[in-house]
Amino acid sequence: MPDEVLAPAGVALWLWMAWAHSRGHYWARVVFTVAFGLSSLSLLFALAGGAAVLAPADLAAGAAVWMVEAAAMLLIFNKRSAAYFPPKKAQPGAIRA
Repeated sequence: MPDEVLAPAGVALWLWMAWAHSRGHYWARVVFTVAFGLSSLSLLFALAGGAAVLAPADLAAGAAVWMVEAAAMLLIFNKRSAAYFPPKKAQPGAIRA
């Protein structure tokens, strides 16, 4: 039951983040970083739990997904991609810290 619910929700989350990235929303970078961190922890817990012996195919699939996410992290936080996430301009009359 959890996989049938969580897998489509995960796909929807990744599609939503891709949509937000394409529009230059900075918060999408933060959400992606948190999701990548959770994915990394999940992979580490699977390794610690003996997934390499008990479920090698699941571990291989999880590792493949993690590698795609790692590549996306490198592309998102690359210097060239910084141009798509410009800093917000101060509003007229706003107090600057």
